[in-house]
Amino acid sequence: FSVDNEKSFYIAGFVAADGCVKSRKVKYGDLFHELSIGLSIKDKPFLEQLKSILKAETPIRDFLIKNSNRNPNWNDTWSSQISITSKKIFDDLARFNIVPRKTLIYTFPEWLKTHPLKHHFIRGYNDGDGSFYVLKSHKKTKQICFCLRGTVSFLKDIRSILEKECELKERKTEIRINNNIGCLEYGGNIIISKIVNYLYKDATIYLPRKYEIAIKTKINNI
Repeated sequence: FSVDNEKSFYIAGFVAADGCVKSRKVKYGDLFHELSIGLSIKDKPFLEQLKSILKAETPIRDFLIKNSNRNPNWNDTWSSQISITSKKIFDDLARFNIVPRKTLIYTFPEWLKTHPLKHHFIRGYNDGDGSFYVLKSHKKTKQICFCLRGTVSFLKDIRSILEKECELKERKTEIRINNNIGCLEYGGNIIISKIVNYLYKDATIYLPRKYEIAIKTKINNI
């Protein structure tokens, strides 16, 4: 993550959304640094891809989630997780503002706002904590929507970037809050096509099931 390229930026974005880093003392006072990424077991092949890119030797473990305090809908569901012990990864991710317990305080890295590869980071974040979905409607032409979740500060910066890079109309409204988490939403096939073109420009790594929905705006013009 100290090198600027598509894969480092994409995975950093994914971790910013759906991963965590930990630092704690272990026996003899040594510090233990760890990166953990957990996904639904249906996305295990994608987790294998991340493992390969990171050259990790630790195994991916499957486990059953029971009595989830975070989300009851996850109860009795299978997940896959990889945990990598590495002080270098821990330290290098800090340049992306990825620190322990970041969920409610995460901000977009200032230096990244003008970086030409920032769309890979945003695509990774969207694959971790965003979605493309088809709006249910009786109309012949279906509408695809885009939603990203995060802190209000982070989403305001994302909105500014999308407005500039995708030539979208500037919004004056506040970021919508749902269950104490901000939600940035866009709808309309023309707008979504612009966002899809931007996020997937020169992309070689992405979560397949989200890409399949996003690409419909270009292939099927839904």
